[in-house]
Amino acid sequence: MVGTFIRNLFRRQAKSPALERLNRFTPRLEGLEGRWVPATLNVGSGQAFATLGAALAAAQANDTIQVFSGTYQETLNIDKNGIKLTEKPGETAIITAPPDTDPSEAIIDVTGIKVKIEGFEIDGSTNGDGDVHAGIRILNGGSATIRNNVIHGLSGANDPAFGIGIQVGASDVTGAAGKGAAWIDWNAVHDYLGAGVLVDGNASSATIKDNTITGSGATATTVQYGVQISRTASGRVEFNDITNNNFGDEFVTSAGVLVFETTAKTVVARNYVENNQTGIYLFTVGNGQVLNNDVVGGDYGISVEEFSFNNLVKGNDVCNAGVDGIGVYDSSNNQIKSNDVHGSGDTGIYLQNADANELFCNDLENNAGNGIYLFASSNNTLWDNETENNGANGILIEEGGHNTITFTASAYNSVDGIHLLNTVCNTIQLSVIANNGDHGIALYNADGTTIRYNIIIGDIFVSADSTDVSIFANYVSEGVLEEEVASGADVATEDWLNSVADADAETAELAT
Repeated sequence: MVGTFIRNLFRRQAKSPALERLNRFTPRLEGLEGRWVPATLNVGSGQAFATLGAALAAAQANDTIQVFSGTYQETLNIDKNGIKLTEKPGETAIITAPPDTDPSEAIIDVTGIKVKIEGFEIDGSTNGDGDVHAGIRILNGGSATIRNNVIHGLSGANDPAFGIGIQVGASDVTGAAGKGAAWIDWNAVHDYLGAGVLVDGNASSATIKDNTITGSGATATTVQYGVQISRTASGRVEFNDITNNNFGDEFVTSAGVLVFETTAKTVVARNYVENNQTGIYLFTVGNGQVLNNDVVGGDYGISVEEFSFNNLVKGNDVCNAGVDGIGVYDSSNNQIKSNDVHGSGDTGIYLQNADANELFCNDLENNAGNGIYLFASSNNTLWDNETENNGANGILIEEGGHNTITFTASAYNSVDGIHLLNTVCNTIQLSVIANNGDHGIALYNADGTTIRYNIIIGDIFVSADSTDVSIFANYVSEGVLEEEVASGADVATEDWLNSVADADAETAELAT
């Protein structure tokens, strides 16, 4: 009976419609165009494809195009997602621009997403009509990793705003068509016209890391930028060597890194930036960060300019700038913090028409002019800065007012430790000022100044045209020197609160 039951069970299952459909199933074999497994397409002499364009036309999304040694004179538009265009390891593949191209073309355009381009020499110098405007360009919402390429020969572009090594996005193309994103690392970019790397417009973004970007040196015809991030774009610029971007006009500046007209967070960090007209240049920028860079030579080390705000400039070593190490111009609410600035041809840190900024914990030594110079700037906070061995004053404040200097050490400067000129209502407090060439503190037409709780090895000089000055609770080794006080002036030295005597050895050691 059990055997009969089992036989009947299998008969019922065999008659099941689902099982009948399964029994009738046969696999369908599809042609190559229907496959989904990524393939590798080889390009080169004796390979399946002779040109990059032919391989790209045959490729499907996520395929790898592997290129053998040879020179490939062509332009490409990679519009398929996930394409990997790579040089075969151990081979030498060179992609060159055709002699004649369409206007405003790139050698490689990328409009697909998650594209990778790795290992090539990309040379634009073979273009003769000047219409090649970029080596690699990413537009139309495309994204790419650009790695380990040598890109050069873009200096012949017919528009000096272009001749770009790598371009991500374009502000002159509206909407999504002008947007791009990229990870750019381990490339060498040189012999460009406008910029080595440009990230521009339409919320485009890029990480630019571990690249060597070299400008053309001093030129009288072209403004160059090693890296430019501009017009709502954002990015991270890290661990790059950026050198030799210069322009022979003091009123128009080239720069190693330019961040321009964006409030999207952009970080410029741990780069070596040398011999650029301006090392790192923030122009109309909000929320940027310039961190831990080595900036060497050029005219200006780091500049923050033209209504820039809420930027942080921190931990940079700025040396041997021809004019100013760090400058803040017509900008407010920025932090300049923990920077070493030395060897500048003029001023270490210079503020002009710059209000409500904070200068914290900066070290300013051996600059030819002033350590810190505030011109026509007000409501700034200077806290815990050191100014030493500068060729003029440790700190000069001229015009403006309502600035506060606290916990400052200013010593061995050639003129005065702190010098106030034609300014009002500044406060100097809790500072050590010692062994400067002329005066510890000098006031010239500096009305409403408060000087309190300081140790001063030297004197305080107050000019006759400085009124409503309050000086109290200081140690002053050489006393307070006053010119004949003008009629109606009020210099309240309050000597009973100031200790006026020669400095003993212990106090002198503390002061220095």
